[in-house]
Amino acid sequence: DSPKLTAPEHAPYVLARSNNGTVFVGGVYMRHFPAESLGVGGISSVNGAGDTFLGVLVAGLAEGVALDEALVGVAQRASVLTLGDAASVSPLLKTVTRKELDGLAHRSL
Repeated sequence: DSPKLTAPEHAPYVLARSNNGTVFVGGVYMRHFPAESLGVGGISSVNGAGDTFLGVLVAGLAEGVALDEALVGVAQRASVLTLGDAASVSPLLKTVTRKELDGLAHRSL
């Protein structure tokens, strides 16, 4: 029921609208976020990067963090850590994302 689904300025991001062009919308709101920098090492493996992103996003939502640019940014940074590591999930995630998610959870209260 987000007003963004019917707002004209968000129309390019709505994936489905009613067939007759009325304001009734049934769809998904989509946004593009700037990519995070991979740094000097580049990509070691893409294995687990999407799972890492979604896992951090869901963990934040489960802790009551608002779904906004800050949470997406944490999830993107976590995914970049996994991209830069040969492991499926970077061992650095445990400490880095925990601190960031805790900070966002306190901000959302």
